[in-house]
Amino acid sequence: MALRSSHGEREHNHRTRQGASNHGGRAMAEKKNAPKRMTKAQVVAELAETAQIDKKAVNAVLSGLADIVNRELG
Repeated sequence: MALRSSHGEREHNHRTRQGASNHGGRAMAEKKNAPKRMTKAQVVAELAETAQIDKKAVNAVLSGLADIVNRELG
């Protein structure tokens, strides 16, 4: 909303509606309700159990995968 100052210049009212901004609002509320993410250790443990291999091997695979992703996606 534009307002006029005492000098006739336009002033803008920068108030935003709740949830209307693109730096918080509704997106922040959704993050609060999101499930907790797994830690790297939890991912390694689950993959090791599922694939029936030791955690050291899973760590090597994940490290190699990260290297490939970094190289290819830069």
